[in-house]
Amino acid sequence: MIKNVIFDLGDVLINNNPYEYIKKLGYSDEKTKALYQALSIDPVWHDKDVGIYNISNIRVAKELGISAVLFTDAQEALRLLG
Repeated sequence: MIKNVIFDLGDVLINNNPYEYIKKLGYSDEKTKALYQALSIDPVWHDKDVGIYNISNIRVAKELGISAVLFTDAQEALRLLG
């Protein structure tokens, strides 16, 4: 029995061009490039996209002033310690 179906929409079923989406929101070229960098090119964003990090971990890490990598590693260490 099939329980889940996953659709890969980005550049498969729909055009995925985050730079153009950001630009259409009316930001300057400089702001568009900065937002695109933060949302699409940053390795943490990619790792979040593939499920290594979740958005909550990234937010908490940012509030603590540490990297998402460090926060996730610490969280995993605490989980293993029980």
